[in-house]
Amino acid sequence: MAAAGALLKDRAGLNSEPMVRARLARCLDDEATRLGLSPEAYLVRIETDAGAFQALLDHVTVQHSSFFRDPRQFAALSLLLESPAGPPHVWSAGCGNGQEAYSLAILLAESGREDWQVLATDVSTSALARARAGRYTRSEVAGLSDERLRKNFNRSGHGWEVAARLRERVTVAHYNLSSLRPPLAGARFSIIFCRNVLIYFDPPAMDACIGRLGDCLVPGGHLFLGFSESLARGSSGFELTRIGDAFVYRKGPAPAKGPSPERLRPPANPLRLLAEGERAFSAGNAAAAVRAFRKVTYLDPDHPVGYFQLGTALEHAGDRREARRAFAAARAALARSDPKATLPGLEGYTAAELEKAIAAKLGAL
Repeated sequence: MAAAGALLKDRAGLNSEPMVRARLARCLDDEATRLGLSPEAYLVRIETDAGAFQALLDHVTVQHSSFFRDPRQFAALSLLLESPAGPPHVWSAGCGNGQEAYSLAILLAESGREDWQVLATDVSTSALARARAGRYTRSEVAGLSDERLRKNFNRSGHGWEVAARLRERVTVAHYNLSSLRPPLAGARFSIIFCRNVLIYFDPPAMDACIGRLGDCLVPGGHLFLGFSESLARGSSGFELTRIGDAFVYRKGPAPAKGPSPERLRPPANPLRLLAEGERAFSAGNAAAAVRAFRKVTYLDPDHPVGYFQLGTALEHAGDRREARRAFAAARAALARSDPKATLPGLEGYTAAELEKAIAAKLGAL
């Protein structure tokens, strides 16, 4: 597995964090079995066969998303679109199956602006095929209002297809964010959505990627990251701002008009707090682990992994009553989450496996 991990890092920039390693191990087994190869023969295949390597990359990276995921960020984008400064050229970097890119297209169309374009890129060719098709199942569009569904989609078999007037404004392209070249030569964007992608990069690769994203933004442009992602203060000329109820990074000087964002310190990062708690727990410091995991559940009350880790630390500290409460909260948070989603901090395990672990803990307390 180490050789495959090194290959993914060299060609795609993927890091070797536990979350990626755990998923990689399963994907290697799945792909080798699918091709009828031994692990050794499969490693040779992905080193020499670009198609086999791409299939592994498609399998390792997570393409799950939903329409208008994190509504607070789309509300912030609506505020930014009220500014008349410059055409809204938007890049969905890591677009997955296309839900984010078409959510952006819907919002841009609703803004009444006529000068907008969306670029949708991803490293996964299978995800891009779905994004180009723009067809989604009934469950995948379940979160859309009836009005948005009626205005922006057409019936397609048992599902829905994005209207042609939106698809023609969205350019879908294969692009690796670890690449030194820009996605489009000379392109400059006013908005970049790059959410839940940086978690795949180690710190040096992440810094380099942020620098390249900054190079593609116009002065005063905005970068939207995932909930668990944050930049070092002043990183690559970005400043953290608050627009409505969302935190956004602004590049360079503020625009002359439009919303006046508030400068803030970077919010605490739940994934980093999880790692901090795990280090404390491994060192035998249950009290410090409990503090870190409590912060996770405070920042994200719907974080089942945070509650589960909190329960484990409390159990180790001898507080069985509070541990049971934490495990029950983990089960409730898990029930509120999407069963098909990859849970942050779960290190490659599925939601079903977490549910079994929670049941075992509750049964033992």
